[in-house]
Amino acid sequence: QIADIAGLFVQGSNCTVGPWKESGECSKTCGGGLQRMTRAVLTPARNGGKACPKQLEKNVKCRTQKCPDNAVNCKVGQWINEGACSRSCG
Repeated sequence: QIADIAGLFVQGSNCTVGPWKESGECSKTCGGGLQRMTRAVLTPARNGGKACPKQLEKNVKCRTQKCPDNAVNCKVGQWINEGACSRSCG
């Protein structure tokens, strides 16, 4: 009962959360990847204050620049004889 009465006189405090921070690396180096972001609860809600947001993690787009178009078609030359065989037949 004392806790019920104290709730009438004690002012509630709202939840506070920290800023979004990168967690890990972008999933790609170019061409559009995903970056995991997290934020921490700094102060939980008390005595009827505003509750903390449910979303403390999210994925955002990162490294959206186009990948360089530097694909190279492989070209192979003719076979050449580099000397005698290392083993004899038989």
